[in-house]
Amino acid sequence: MSKMQFEVVIGNPPYDGRGEPLHLQFLSKCIDLTKSKGHVAFLQPSTFLIDQKKENKHYQEIRNKIGYQLLKVQLFPKGIFSNAANNTSISATYLQKDINNINNIDVEYVTLQKTVKFKSIEEINQFANRDLFIDIKNKVLNWCNSYKNLHSDFVNKHADPSKFSISIPAFQRFKFFGDDTTVQTGIIKKCLQYDSEDLALAVLDYLNDDFSKFCLHIFKPNMHMHSGRPLRSVPSFNTPADFKNAKDLIGITDDEYAFIKEVANNNKDYFFFS
Repeated sequence: MSKMQFEVVIGNPPYDGRGEPLHLQFLSKCIDLTKSKGHVAFLQPSTFLIDQKKENKHYQEIRNKIGYQLLKVQLFPKGIFSNAANNTSISATYLQKDINNINNIDVEYVTLQKTVKFKSIEEINQFANRDLFIDIKNKVLNWCNSYKNLHSDFVNKHADPSKFSISIPAFQRFKFFGDDTTVQTGIIKKCLQYDSEDLALAVLDYLNDDFSKFCLHIFKPNMHMHSGRPLRSVPSFNTPADFKNAKDLIGITDDEYAFIKEVANNNKDYFFFS
């Protein structure tokens, strides 16, 4: 069978597996079995397209393999297969082997009834936006990588009881914590920790702002906070004034913040694709 090749390959493979799930292995093999200029149509979880960009090496490898052969993606929300055990969002992926489809990838967000044209597979995201999201992401990650991010403030085990802490429980979708979270002292596990109460209170206000919540979702919108690693996409600062002026320091424009507010106000529509 290894020498056989086909004009068209259509698949809906098993969705099982973590790390390198079976559906990605099937997709990779089907691309190999397709003739040059032949077509592939695949139904599978959308995680490799919209979650943890560049964080999972197997996701990155399959995106690299697809590259500019991608023609179109349809993103379906969770629950479209009512009797399925795997409650994940689904993508229908269409590609043509050995073409160079630059700047012309159509991504249809089925629930939003919206189609967005993306330049490359790496730009596809759950927020149905190309330019604004990419600009925000670049500004935020540049700050996080060049200056400071919240992971550096995270204490995984036992906090210093003399410092001021904000408890970070297992992640709640589009929130950092419950509405009753306060600044605490004492021995606390899994928290952000600061030397002064004023700084901790400024961080608490910052984490209640839609901007910081959006930053948390840049890589993946549904996660657990046990290791604190997802906090790497949330900018951090050294003074209360800097936390208060975070958007200005990072250079977020009025249009970009309006987009962030739109996502916050309609987050269920967007996160159906996560």
